[in-house]
Amino acid sequence: MAKGRDKTADSLLPVLEFFRTRQQTGLLSVERLRNGQLEEGEIYLRAGRPVYAAAGQLAGQDALNLLLTWSPIRFAFFPDAPYPMRSDSSSLPAARLTPLLPGVARSESDPQLPLAPEKVNDDAAGYIGISTYGSSYKPGLEWLVPRRLSNDLSVLALLSRRQRSVYLLVDGRRTVADLARCTKKSVQEIERILIELQEQGLVAI
Repeated sequence: MAKGRDKTADSLLPVLEFFRTRQQTGLLSVERLRNGQLEEGEIYLRAGRPVYAAAGQLAGQDALNLLLTWSPIRFAFFPDAPYPMRSDSSSLPAARLTPLLPGVARSESDPQLPLAPEKVNDDAAGYIGISTYGSSYKPGLEWLVPRRLSNDLSVLALLSRRQRSVYLLVDGRRTVADLARCTKKSVQEIERILIELQEQGLVAI
């Protein structure tokens, strides 16, 4: 264990979700032990969103994808750390800042990310059970940012009440998790509604 990484988690995804919901800014330092070798990586969060990642010789999106496959991990968060000064390739796409897409987190042997509820173990800080998604949860779904394909509100007459409640909130900035919070619906239900809207040619995901 190095650099004060005294917290543990089954994987990186629930850790990112924890900091995302709190919109924290700082450096997330991560490590895992693999075949007796210590591997290290880091992710910089801005308002809870990953904007930089590095792991070994990888940087940017490739590094983030690799880190998402690590299990289990140790980590530490440094809120006062400056933005890392590395090559531009370390930065994640600024247009969306939502890189955790379904199916992206796979390693060389193509393991699946845990689908069951996970816990981050930190008795001192007291945050336990930061991810409570069920077995149908797709890793990274909550980070997607849907957008409307048209601003024509006349389509509202063709939508059900549940579809309208989501469609009106889609603005190209809110994530699926944001939509779930605003409507008090589950991520899975938001996914179903967005798929329905996508099939009608109203939104893109």
